[in-house]
Amino acid sequence: MKFSVCLFALVALANASVYIPATFPKIFQLSELLWFKRPKIPQIILDTGHPWLADNKEWLSSYPNIRTAICSKDSDLWTKPTTTQRALPLDLLTNITINNNKHGWSRLRWTFAGILLRELEACPAALEDVKNLDLHLYVRDFQYDTWTRDAKPPSELPLLFAGVLSKMPNLSTLRWEVQPKATDSFEDALTKANVTLSNLKHLVDEGHNAWLVRRCPNLEKISISYVNSQNPEWRFGDDPKLRWGQSSMALINATEGLPLQSIHMAAMSWRSAVWMELLEAIVELHPNLTDIGIDGDVYNPAETGATPEKLPQLVESLARFSNLKSLALPHSFQLGLGFDGGHWCGNAYGGASGRAYGRQVAQEHAETIEKAANMAIEALPQLKQLSFGGLQANLTVDEDGKVELVWPWTGRMEEYTYDIWPEPEVEDSFDDKDEL
Repeated sequence: MKFSVCLFALVALANASVYIPATFPKIFQLSELLWFKRPKIPQIILDTGHPWLADNKEWLSSYPNIRTAICSKDSDLWTKPTTTQRALPLDLLTNITINNNKHGWSRLRWTFAGILLRELEACPAALEDVKNLDLHLYVRDFQYDTWTRDAKPPSELPLLFAGVLSKMPNLSTLRWEVQPKATDSFEDALTKANVTLSNLKHLVDEGHNAWLVRRCPNLEKISISYVNSQNPEWRFGDDPKLRWGQSSMALINATEGLPLQSIHMAAMSWRSAVWMELLEAIVELHPNLTDIGIDGDVYNPAETGATPEKLPQLVESLARFSNLKSLALPHSFQLGLGFDGGHWCGNAYGGASGRAYGRQVAQEHAETIEKAANMAIEALPQLKQLSFGGLQANLTVDEDGKVELVWPWTGRMEEYTYDIWPEPEVEDSFDDKDEL
């Protein structure tokens, strides 16, 4: 009973200041909107997280008609700043995110995505300036008592999105993270609206949207990201990683004829046959790639009959890209060269003996990278950039054309290990245990 009374009170308070766009009752149930209060500045702009907003929040909160002013390049807010600090930065609206999961359940799933899209539609400045659009839409089928939630969006929402997307003349990067069950609705909407993203140069996709690639005729870079953990379609089944690799193959095949220069992909412990098949397709379609990135485990210990020495096979395939200048490979413990990254429990690194073990791990990490780097340079001497797990070598070429790689530990391995695991100024609690 007390819970019911409290819940009723909370709903009443929310209802007193609720913002309900006139178009929403047609798309969403009124009860879904009771938890959202309209901010003074459009939420789609607040979600950019631009530091200028925080630095100027006091006077912005009292600026007259701020919602309209910040969305119009003709307003005094944009054209007549009273101080240098109050001048709106040119990159204020270049990064836009549509995320209906960002701050937990209060984002109301499809409802909140609709709110953000309506705000974006009503903000000409954002539509004109956005260069990077991140789309994170995940809704699962759910039913509790008489209340249900459908993983598929309401029919009006994909059409709204298609209209908004078609009004972004400067969009150059799109991160597309929409679960497969909902993707068909967006594909149908973009097809119906005949949306073509002619200026898009970089697409980040989870690997199952070949249709989207075909709407981007001038793509120069594709990044196949990790499967999102909120995607049940890709987490379950007989072999979800293999199926993901197969869908990624369709995406790669859809790039035929595009001016691609760069492909980055997450291996995610695929069976070797899968990622080798992908590489084979890539080299056939785009032999002149200049930049390749591979993340995730090169060697999958769960694969039947697998052998750790998969990296030489991978490097041999990469050597077929004769114009490759930049190569990014996984972390040292993901290369399948016998190094597993050391103990994953922090207790193993406590005390004097733990620090000594940590230094041993740091040295093995460095030696593994050097071994892998030597393989890569031998096969690809034309490389100008080489990195492992984000750690980039200082690569130089001498007068004789010999490549030299300098790492943080080059010529100072012991000192490097002590940089990683220094002796504490004050004894830690594990030191006493070492003496027992």
